[in-house]
Amino acid sequence: ERAWEDGLLLLTMNTGGDKALEAASLDTMLSYKVAGVVYAAMYHRRLDVPDALAGTPSVVLNSQDRAGRLPSVAPDEVKGGCAATRRLLDAGHRRIGLINIETLESELPAAVGRYEGYMISLEEAGLEVDPDLVRFGRGGEDDGYRYALELMTAPQPPTAIFCANDRTAWGAYQAVSDLGLSIPGDVSIVGFDNQSTLAPHLRPGLTTLELPFVAMGRRAVELILQGAEPDGRVELMECPLVERNSVTHPKEIP
Repeated sequence: ERAWEDGLLLLTMNTGGDKALEAASLDTMLSYKVAGVVYAAMYHRRLDVPDALAGTPSVVLNSQDRAGRLPSVAPDEVKGGCAATRRLLDAGHRRIGLINIETLESELPAAVGRYEGYMISLEEAGLEVDPDLVRFGRGGEDDGYRYALELMTAPQPPTAIFCANDRTAWGAYQAVSDLGLSIPGDVSIVGFDNQSTLAPHLRPGLTTLELPFVAMGRRAVELILQGAEPDGRVELMECPLVERNSVTHPKEIP
């Protein structure tokens, strides 16, 4: 949309991570003397940008250039983690669990940033992070189910869980149901991603943070149109909170 507003057509190539296909795609694009290249990734990570992009206005989208040369546009994972946790704090929760999507050692920006946001919001509320309330999964439904089951059957279960993606939240929903408990009556849940095929269709609808794909895409093209100087800037974009019905106040506030 943003490209067409300036009379430009967008040529899209999906390489699926195949380096040979990626190289061939870039050769083709550059042979057409394109105005610029948006080098996008499926998920937020630090990646190695092909040398072929040197000399062509280029922007890394939904990730960051590991070498720190090209400008990058990515989600603000830390602020998103803060917002998710703060939503639960504002509802009166003080025992808030976290099921993350990777280990901190993985250095995956989403996992590290969302955990950092969780910590920041708890500390701002005068609370300490309780390791007993934190689990590190792989971002799938199975881990959401497994770890929500562990958390909710512990001697002191959380009254709310921040699931660091919607697939994890989906698994958590199933665990809560199998335990004969209800959402949000017995436990409130917040997700992350706002997956259109998932979050609105859970029952109750999942309160979650939205990855700002449209806003990021528009900004990436704007940078191309401005010349996309290889200054290594990283622009982090806010992840809006999408309210549905999976959060309420805890049954008992300590």
